Amino acid sequence: MQFISKLLVLECGDPTPLLDQIPTLNITRHRYRDEARFDLTGENVNKRAGFQSVCAEDYIMFGNDLNDLPLFQKAVHSVMIGDFAPLFPYAKEQIQLNARTEAMIVETIRSLKEKHTI
Repeated sequence: MQFISKLLVLECGDPTPLLDQIPTLNITRHRYRDEARFDLTGENVNKRAGFQSVCAEDYIMFGNDLNDLPLFQKAVHSVMIGDFAPLFPYAKEQIQLNARTEAMIVETIRSLKEKHTI
């Protein structure tokens, strides 16, 4: 195999020694908030690159984590779910994680449908 697009490690007591041994050239390393999971992604392999090949340039994005950042940067409108700090500069609005999260997502989709014709 010449190319691996993504490697996801779901459980690892302390990933630091492993991550320190992996060359970073052309690889993006991402540790999830719970620190037990991480992924390694090939350079220029992200949701935006895949999305771009199948969708229009104008889109509305909902997201909650680092892998959503490339799409947030180019979205007509972006909605952050939760409070992942790197998304703040690109999020037009935010939905908090609580008992009403799903209801708020539905309400936001309905509201955006009336505001945007994408």
